[in-house]
Amino acid sequence: MVPDRSRRSLLKLGASLPCTALAGCTATEHHIDTTTPPPTVLSIGESTGGGRGTVTVQSVRTQLMFVVVKAGVHSEVYRRPDTQYVIVDVSTDGVPDPVQTVRDAVRLSLDSRQYSVVERDLYRNQRKKNAVSVALSAPASVSANTGKVVWTGESSAPDAAWRVPQDVLDALTAPPEFAVTAFEVPAETTEGSAIEAAVTVRNSGGSDGTFVAELGPTSRSDQPEVRLRVPRGETTTRVESVRLYGKAGSDETITLDWGAGTAERSVHIGP
Repeated sequence: MVPDRSRRSLLKLGASLPCTALAGCTATEHHIDTTTPPPTVLSIGESTGGGRGTVTVQSVRTQLMFVVVKAGVHSEVYRRPDTQYVIVDVSTDGVPDPVQTVRDAVRLSLDSRQYSVVERDLYRNQRKKNAVSVALSAPASVSANTGKVVWTGESSAPDAAWRVPQDVLDALTAPPEFAVTAFEVPAETTEGSAIEAAVTVRNSGGSDGTFVAELGPTSRSDQPEVRLRVPRGETTTRVESVRLYGKAGSDETITLDWGAGTAERSVHIGP
């Protein structure tokens, strides 16, 4: 027989031990989940929103070059070797400073790899103040089973991710590859007239693409863009009217600048 004092000591000890140390005691776990829940996964065209604003990824596409703002007002074609770009068009509602907010919050995820926004401002329609387009750089050819446009780290809208469409993933794996095969202008024209410039581009890559270049006289500080949609394995020619500004007896230089290269032609201006 256990003395009362010993029994009281055992009971007191048992009260201080973990439940699992006592025979016949059923353990109960109280697990606190401290992990961050994954972001909501959306389809292109769907929105994420909170109390401060709404964000919608409107479209996603691939390009080898794109038009950026230069010196605040002029534009130029931006292209870097061994690189392609995913252009993401975003619309916002109620988001403060939408251009900077979108640049800070958007990332591209391809499988486990993440890519950030190129430090260039895309030329955009200034009338659409809540529409922002950003370019995210990726290697010249990258294979990915899954892709997402990720919105993260901004309090203006909750974290979310938009699925990159399969056709965009396919284009990233086999991007277009452009080569300018011809750039033709007349040798001579008259003062005050416009000329016709013909640009021919071949696409030897694995997908359709849009070739973008500036085309115009070097006497102007900014030249307009010309765009050619070139299917894979095909060659496309576009003829553009180019206005000249030189005086009779002078020579005018016409430039074609596609970011990764340039070509120049000279036109003599007669009387």
